[in-house]
Amino acid sequence: PGAAASAMERLKELAYPTWCNLKRVAPMAFAPLVFESFGRCGEGTRRLIYRLATRSANDRGVSPKTEVKRWMGS
Repeated sequence: PGAAASAMERLKELAYPTWCNLKRVAPMAFAPLVFESFGRCGEGTRRLIYRLATRSANDRGVSPKTEVKRWMGS
């Protein structure tokens, strides 16, 4: 049971080799965050964006408010 799903997961991992055996093989991880053109974020997505943008602002030494605006495209 689950052999087909495991095989497909392995193919997916091979197609995106950012991590291999828990060691980074690419210079950075990439996880796209996609929005629909005419839709709004759900509350959970909005909280995630605020949290990530605030962390980015702290790491870069910029205003969290400005960074959140930049991430939200407004």
